[in-house]
Amino acid sequence: MAVEWEEIEKAAAQIFNIWESGGDVIFANECWSHLAEAGLTGDDTTVTRTETLLRLVVLRQIVADFSAAKWDENAETEITYMVESLAIDSLCLGLLAAPHLEHGGALFEDEYELREAALAAVAEALKAETFDCIQAAFGGQTVLYQRLSAMAGSEDVDYNNQENDFEANANNLPGFEFSEHGRR
Repeated sequence: MAVEWEEIEKAAAQIFNIWESGGDVIFANECWSHLAEAGLTGDDTTVTRTETLLRLVVLRQIVADFSAAKWDENAETEITYMVESLAIDSLCLGLLAAPHLEHGGALFEDEYELREAALAAVAEALKAETFDCIQAAFGGQTVLYQRLSAMAGSEDVDYNNQENDFEANANNLPGFEFSEHGRR
């Protein structure tokens, strides 16, 4: 079984709050279908469901990082706020985060710091696979760049039109570079 978009749509509307146009929510919905096709939205176990829900947060981070790279738009939100509307199981989060936390998370002074570090560690661990999946689904760097660029506007865009010429210049190079690797 998989986590369907309808199950997380309300949470996504709260998490993806960068663009007034709502283009970021539409982008997330499109990405979710690509992740589902790749088998990355499972909910067979509580651990798998927790990982899947955190992929939604990873998508939000990808959108925020692209927005920062392309438009210098600061859309950073603390990860603990992004997961408030998601049912993140704390035990499963710990299981997913433990391999990625230095000293297994034993160095954090309080539960809030540990939870924030665990969320960040799992999100970072999921980011490359999630980014690679959506980049491949959109047909590569150029089309992903065009699709991410379109989310800020409200006009209808043919996201599958690969005939659009793209010419790298100083105005779009940071965003284009981001669409290649998923990092600023």
